[in-house]
Amino acid sequence: MVWMIVTGDELGDGFLKTLTEKLEKLYGDTEAVRLLPLESTRFGSKACAEVKQRFTDGRIVDGKPSNEELKKIVSGGEKILYVVRRGFGEDWIPAELGLHPVIMLDKFEEYGAKRENICTFVPCQPYNKQDKSFVTGEAVSVRTCRNLIMERSGLYLTVTAHDHFGEGWIDEGMYNIDVIPGLIDKIRPLIDGKAVVVAPDGKAHQIANQISHKLELPTIVLNKERDSQGHVKAYHFPDFFDCETIRDKGYTIALYCDDMILTFNTGLKSTKPAKDAGLTILYATVHPILVYNDDEQRWAYDLLQDVSDTAIASDSVLSSISKYSVIPRAAEVIHEHFKPR
Repeated sequence: MVWMIVTGDELGDGFLKTLTEKLEKLYGDTEAVRLLPLESTRFGSKACAEVKQRFTDGRIVDGKPSNEELKKIVSGGEKILYVVRRGFGEDWIPAELGLHPVIMLDKFEEYGAKRENICTFVPCQPYNKQDKSFVTGEAVSVRTCRNLIMERSGLYLTVTAHDHFGEGWIDEGMYNIDVIPGLIDKIRPLIDGKAVVVAPDGKAHQIANQISHKLELPTIVLNKERDSQGHVKAYHFPDFFDCETIRDKGYTIALYCDDMILTFNTGLKSTKPAKDAGLTILYATVHPILVYNDDEQRWAYDLLQDVSDTAIASDSVLSSISKYSVIPRAAEVIHEHFKPR
C-alpha cells in the first residue's frame, strides 16, 4: 500500500486525484494508492505557525485525519507520497514556503515514519537569488530549505526547466522532471505561422534554445537598456532583427519562453518590441506563479492576459493557463522508486 499525504486540498482541478489514478494504473492495483488530503493551509506569513497548530491540538477539521489517525498511518511502515502544491497568486516568500514541508516531514518522523519511505513531491520548488545570498527579512536561504527537505526524504521530486547541474546550484538528491518535451507538444499546434523564439534575458536563453531546437525555429535574445541605477528600463530587438527584417522574412509570431512568471515585470517590458512590430505574442512558461504586481497595482495574471495573445504553462502551479501536465512523468518516477509493500 502506498499512502499519499498532501497539504492542502485538490485546489479544484483534480491534480491529486489524477496523480493517484495514474499511480494505480502503473502499479496495476487500485488499492495501491490512497488519497488522504490534510487540512488546507494558506502559504502566507503565518503558514508555519498554522501547520504547527494543526498538529498540536489533535482536532479533526473537515473530516481530515487527526493526530492519532495520521500517526497510525505513517508509523505502519507504509510508503508516503507527500505532495506540496499551491495555486497561482499565493504569497511568494521562498524560504517560508520551503519550511512548510519541513515542518510536516518532522511530524512524520515524530510519528515513526522512516526517511527511506517518504517521497516529497514539490512541483514548484522556490529557487531564486537566495541560493547565493539572503534577502531582507528572511532567516534561512532557499538552499537551506531544500537541504532540510532532502535530509527528511528518501526521494525529493520537483519540476524545473533549467540545467541546474550545469549552473552549479542544484543539490544532489533531487530528481528534476524535465517538462520541456510536454511544453513543446502543446506549443507545436499553436505555431500557425512563421515564428521566432524570444528570450528576455540570458537565464531564459537556455529554455528558449531547447524549444527552438526542437521546433526548428530561430532564437532572438533581447538587448537590455538600463537606467542610471542599473535597472532594466526597456528591451530591444538586436540590430540585425529590425522591423524590415521581420517583414521581409515573414515572421508573424513571437514565442516567449521563461521558466517562471512571478510579477511579470520582465514580460511587460520584453514583449513591447514584438507588439510594436505587429507580431502575435505566444507566452510559454513552466511555473505560472503570477503574484500581485505592486508597481502596476494589478495581478500578474491580468497583465499576462493583456499583452499575450496566447499563454500556456504547466500545472506545477494551479492556474487557468495550465495546459500541460507534469503528472505523467512524475507518476513514472514515483513508480520507479516507490513500490507497494
